Amino acid sequence: MTGFATDPITDASGTVVDVFSQPVYHATISDPDESLEVEGEALLSFTELNLDGICIATQCHFRLAGFDEFFLTSSQCEPDPNNQGDENPGCQFNQGP
Repeated sequence: MTGFATDPITDASGTVVDVFSQPVYHATISDPDESLEVEGEALLSFTELNLDGICIATQCHFRLAGFDEFFLTSSQCEPDPNNQGDENPGCQFNQGP
């Protein structure tokens, strides 16, 4: 990439990397009385700018990296009324000791 501008660098060349992913997650949340299983979808974003250009009238190198994570959906697993498992077939429920 050439001719790129972002504060504080202008007339830059180098690399700009943007990676986006939407993985499925599964997690266990535990406390002394029980363990709950949760699952859902997340959004991950990784960004890196690695540029050489002009910063306030002099040549400079500019590097900026970032990471974001958002949980888009979530479902909590709970036991069914008959204690036969979970009402959501994709979940597992573990009762504490």
